[in-house]
Order: sequence, then structure tokens, then C-alpha cells
Amino acid sequence: MDNNHKVSTKNASFTTKPLQEEQKNGAGKKVFFGRRNAQGKDEKSTLVSHDNPVSAPEQDKAIRSYHISPASAIKKRIQAGKAVLGQWYGNVAKVYSAAVKPEKPGNASASTKRKGIFSGLVKTFRSRKAKWIEGDKWKQQRYENTLQHLKEALKGGIPDKSALSKELRQLEKKRLAMLAEILNEKGGAHTPGKTPRSRYKHFLAYFRETEEHLRHCMKKNTDAASTEYLNGIFHELNTLSTHLFTTPLQPFYSAFIQSLKPARKGDVLTPDSGSALALRLEETQRLIQGTRSELENAATPFHSLRNQAGNIAAGELGFNYDPYYQGNTPYKLFELSTGKGEKGIACIRMGTPTIQAVGTLPELSPEFKRFIRAQGDNEHHLYINRQRRVGVEGQRSRLLEKTRDDKTLEKLSVVTIPADGNLYHQTGKYSEDVDFQTFSNTIVSHLLDDKEGFFFPSHLRRTFSGEENSFEHFIENTLQEVKKELNIPDGKKLTQDKRRAILFHFLNKNLVTGLIQATRATSYNNTCKDDIDRGGMANAYLYAVSHWPEARKSTEALETFTRELEGMTFAPAVLVKKRGVIEHRFHDFTNALRELDAIWR
Repeated sequence: MDNNHKVSTKNASFTTKPLQEEQKNGAGKKVFFGRRNAQGKDEKSTLVSHDNPVSAPEQDKAIRSYHISPASAIKKRIQAGKAVLGQWYGNVAKVYSAAVKPEKPGNASASTKRKGIFSGLVKTFRSRKAKWIEGDKWKQQRYENTLQHLKEALKGGIPDKSALSKELRQLEKKRLAMLAEILNEKGGAHTPGKTPRSRYKHFLAYFRETEEHLRHCMKKNTDAASTEYLNGIFHELNTLSTHLFTTPLQPFYSAFIQSLKPARKGDVLTPDSGSALALRLEETQRLIQGTRSELENAATPFHSLRNQAGNIAAGELGFNYDPYYQGNTPYKLFELSTGKGEKGIACIRMGTPTIQAVGTLPELSPEFKRFIRAQGDNEHHLYINRQRRVGVEGQRSRLLEKTRDDKTLEKLSVVTIPADGNLYHQTGKYSEDVDFQTFSNTIVSHLLDDKEGFFFPSHLRRTFSGEENSFEHFIENTLQEVKKELNIPDGKKLTQDKRRAILFHFLNKNLVTGLIQATRATSYNNTCKDDIDRGGMANAYLYAVSHWPEARKSTEALETFTRELEGMTFAPAVLVKKRGVIEHRFHDFTNALRELDAIWR
């Protein structure tokens, strides 16, 4: 391997946040569960105070009471909160826009601004919690983030391209509609959508139409003027696709998760070990799961069941499944340091880039193919597929694994690393306690033979040549790195939980960084179906082990890291599915934190 491309998980530096500001706010905030009569008065209402919380059964009863409220009462309640919602959204917009403005001489430092934006968002969210969580405003923020980043890719406004042939004018019409949605201004005869969500969905639809029409026009229009115009659109789509997949993670995500938690008085629980970190994350998971009904905000239990059935039909059965269009917006989660002072390797959080209609096989989304084709000369993307290789997910996996057959997608390498099966869970014939060497030999044999859900393409295996640098040697060396890193003794039998934790660490840390180095990737993703559970926990774990603050860092820096980790762990599931992480997927993560506690000290 070329040592110039060796990836290290070097500790990163962090900005700090004034914790005392939040400790002084939010304590004792009361959240209304119950219903109101036609006059807007409480009717057997239940008030939940963080200082004096009611029991879980009483909360469940109160939530059920809310859900069976008459539709008219709910409507009146929502209407009564419109003014407050508008004021809240305006405050958030002001705080948020102030944070993203470029720093001017004499202004506060970037670090100070980051403190202000985070604390400001948390306090604003908490102060409006009883009202805003019932509305739709918070759900719009991620679309606004994406549209804002896309806007930065465009230079100026919408240029006039009226002097075109009839065929090219049709293309220009679609392009103008696409740009109008991004810029939120009229383009030609097209008026943009009224909300960030509608604008984002319209943008994506017009992007796909423009992409398809562009390919058609480039085959038929070969004169110089047309070629120049078409090349301009070609590069414009390249830029937009790159910005779409690299929208940076904003303070909104972490602040949003913190706002779901009660403000603490006194000392903040600051994890200083893997076990303590697991406890903190489990506390956050319980709080989010307890707020699920509010987050979903379904009008009736029937609507809640319908939403859940729709998610299952789309994701699990492949009925009209289109993650990006349906709101699972991609963005850059964090960067891995190369240790050479160069630009870090981007971890992109994204749902599977496949589209599937009823009764059809999946196909790659146009925006993802454009993103790969837009990679520069020294750029490469590593796609780590976490879906199963059987059933509906198997159809998507096979499509992704065959992308190398398309010569226009040579800047993409796809591997499949499972998060299911007997080997992964250490059950069935793998349930017996064994020492590390026996355990390691089993892993190597399955990776070499693409068994138990693994897949490594032939072109990747060919990058390892010679007896001392074979693919087998690479896997064995990586496992030995794990043994040394985790200080695993020779000959000692390992329990099931310990083996699962070691395998989780190997698959999500050492193997990932080794594959990044082998493919010379400049960006990568860990994606299952929605990238919130299997892929989400893989992302969160690698962030945790690569960005854990050094021992000499302050308690404040450790708390900052923990809040960022909570945002990365839970925000995708909350925003995409209005829930916490699936319990057994979440347990894989926390089990690794506990069982491998030594690496955190």
C-alpha cells in the first residue's frame, strides 16, 4: 500500500459551548398532553413538568387522550399556535442566518459564533417546545439547509437564454424551473413552491427531467453554439449534484436533539469512558422514544398506522421507494483526518441511491450517478453497502455491486459489509466462546469467500498483489491491528458480547479506514436502506472513536463532543422516521462502547 494515503483516526479539536447558559433556561418547562374543548380550555389535561414528571402509564394515558381528541379541537389548537410558531421560526431563522454569515473584521470569532448559535437554538427550541413540536416548521429546516447550500453553487441569478432553438428552449424551461426552486424566485413562467419541502422536491424532480432531456439534446445538437450551451448545463448539473451530497451538517441537528431533553441543573453529566458514554446515549434514546407520538404528530391512530405501513411498503417491499425525493436528504456528516494537514475524507450520510416503483427492479437515481461522474481526477468515492444480499434489499445490493460494469462510474467502488446474520450476531454455529485467533480465522475465511453477506469486488482485490500484500494478508493484518488496539490477550476465550463488540469495532472502524486507504477514496458512505440504523450506528461509532477528545481536554470539550455525537446518532432517525434508533441496532453500538471500554481511557 502507498503510505501517502494511510488514513489515521487522529483526534480532532473542538469548539466549546457555554453550558451554564442552557442550565439557567428550560428547567421546569411544562408540556401539555390532553385535549381542549371548543372554548380552548383544558379538559382533564395533564401537565408534565421536568421538575415533577408523571409516571410512564399516566403519560401514555395522556398521549392516548390527545390522539382521540376531536379533529375540530385539534384544528383549533393548531390555529391558536400559528402566531407563536411564526414568531419561533422567525427567531430561529435570525439566529441561524447570523451564524452562517461570513465573519467580518471586528466581529466575534467563529468559535464564539458557534457557541451563540448552538445555545440560541437550544433555548429557542425549548422555550417553544409545547407549541412548535405540534407544528411543521422544524421538519422544514433540513430542506432549507440543502436549498441554501445548492444556492451557493449558482453564480448570480437566472440568466436569459431566450435565443435558443425550439428543442433547446424546452430544455431551458426545465432548467429555469429547477433554478427557480433553488433561488426561491420566479424563473421564466415558473413560480417556486411555498415551503422548503415543496421547493426541494420540485427541484429534485426538475433536476431529473433536465438530466434526461440534456442527454437527449447532446446526441442531436452538435453545432458550436448548442454545444457550448449544453456543456454549460452539463457542468451546472455536476456542481449541483456535488453540493446536494455534501451539504454540511449544521448546528441545527445537534441543537434539535438537545432541545428534546430537559435542561439540567448543576453539573452536566459528562461521559469520560465508553460505559458512561453508553449511559448518556441510552438516556437520550429513552427521551426520544417517549416523544415519538409528538414528533409524528399524526391526526389519529389510523394516520399513524398508515404512515408506518407506508414506510414498510416502500423500504421493505420496494413499493414506490425513492428516499431522496421522499425526504431523506443527503449531507456530509463529518470528515476523517488524513493526518497530513490536507482536506479530510468526507463521510456522507445518505439513503440508498436507488429508485423502485411497484413491480419493477431498482435503478440508480440520476443525481447519484451525476455525483459520481462529477468526481475530479484525484477523487474517488467508496460506497459501503449495509443492506442484505437477499430479498428486496438484495435487488438493491446487486444493482450497486454491478456499478463497476458501467465505465462512466469508474470513480465508484462498492463493497458490502453486513449488519445481519449469524456471524454478525455471533449466534447459531458461531455462538460458542472461542479465543481471538479462532475467531479471527473464521472472519478471514468468510470475507475471502464473500460469505455471510460480504462482498468485495474483483477490481478491489486486484489492488492487493503479491504474497505479502494479498487481500487475505490485508484482512489478517487489519484484525491484528484490532487485537493490539483493544489489548486482547492470547488464548483467553471471549464471551458473545465481547466477540460482537470486537467484530463491530473491526467492521466499522479498522476495515472501513483500511478500505478508504486501499481505494484512495476522498469521500465515502455507510448506507443501509435509510442510513439511520445499521449505517447510522456505523457512522456514529467511527465518529466516536476518531473524534474522542484527548485526555487533557476540558470537561467542556468532552461535553461538546458528546452533544455532537448525540446529534449524529439520533437526528437522522428523528428527522426521517420521527423516532429513535431501532433498539437492537442501537444496542450493537452501546455494547461496543461498554465491552471495549479500555480504548476510551
